[in-house]
Amino acid sequence: MPTSSASSPTRTCTPTLARPARLADGSHGSHRLCDVPQARGRRGDLEAARELGADDESFAAEVPGREATVDELETQLSDLLAPRDPHDGDDIVLEVKSGEGGEESALFAADLARMYIRYAERHGWTVEVLDETFSDLGGYKDATLSIRSKATPTTVSGRG
Repeated sequence: MPTSSASSPTRTCTPTLARPARLADGSHGSHRLCDVPQARGRRGDLEAARELGADDESFAAEVPGREATVDELETQLSDLLAPRDPHDGDDIVLEVKSGEGGEESALFAADLARMYIRYAERHGWTVEVLDETFSDLGGYKDATLSIRSKATPTTVSGRG
């Protein structure tokens, strides 16, 4: 039975931690349980490379790559630890309105609405156009879209 060892440079999860756990959103989060020991190990590797880099150029060359890896892992961990919005699974109503700028603004609003519609359709969400007002050149003065899914992620609102 493999267990994690504090002295080993690469740590593995114990079998009890590797069992899939059902998360609130219905997904299985077992693959992320090992991220904390991995981040600690990578941070230790970075510190060792910095210490050895003072004497050896080959270790100094490894420091930027290791810094990027540690930063990426820490970002992933902070995302995992951030509390989820209780409204993540709700349906949304999206309004796209043209601003000042006349026809050019209306054409941009139409492009933006089409972008959101394509994005939603690629993710398997249901999109319904509730209201739309066209400009003279075919752009949107305003458009109201309803996006429905069993679990509409926050990526549409830019929070995910």
